[in-house]
Amino acid sequence: MIYLLYIFILFILIFLLFYFYLKKNNSQSSIKHLYSEALDMLLSGRKKSAYKIFKEVVALDSDNIKAYIYIGQILRETNNINKALSIHKNLLLRENKTTYETVQIYKNLSLDYYDLNNIEKSILFCKKILALNKLDDWAIRYLIKLYKKSNDWDNAIKYLKDYFSIIGKYDNNKLALYKIQRARYSILDEDFESSRMLLEKALDLDNDLFIIYYFLGNTFAAESN
Repeated sequence: MIYLLYIFILFILIFLLFYFYLKKNNSQSSIKHLYSEALDMLLSGRKKSAYKIFKEVVALDSDNIKAYIYIGQILRETNNINKALSIHKNLLLRENKTTYETVQIYKNLSLDYYDLNNIEKSILFCKKILALNKLDDWAIRYLIKLYKKSNDWDNAIKYLKDYFSIIGKYDNNKLALYKIQRARYSILDEDFESSRMLLEKALDLDNDLFIIYYFLGNTFAAESN
């Protein structure tokens, strides 16, 4: 009799283990399906629907960092920037993040701060990406944009050269134009010698840019005054 009872208990335990195993698998399958559906919605421009489904995903799986990142992205793109920033900053506190997830969090924080007109912080998080992957072309291209916006043409030129090295193709015309912009600020600072050196380097890169001669003339005219 006791032997039969043990068999019955064992049978119940096996049944419960099998039941919870199936339930867990079904739950994971449901989460993956919802996540894929939300991505499809986002890619098709249906941000409100995507947001709602991503919220369902994190309700079922609070460890789904990628879903939280997208929730923050949608909030930023719908002008809830401070709320987006709060979500992305909180994700930094999460443990067991993959390198990919960390990079995506840094990327979104850089975008959040840019929309808040905090260029310095935006630059900081781009550089954090490069600390993890120095060949990340998005971070380099975004740094170029940020330094151009802040009129830091020395760094814009530096990262433009880095970008050319990554893609293995140099655009001398573009580099020359950046040097012209840097020279313009040297002229405004009345550093005429430096401006002429920059303009001559630009001319070496692309001697078809006749505007260089205009700015060279300006340096001499401004200096004489």
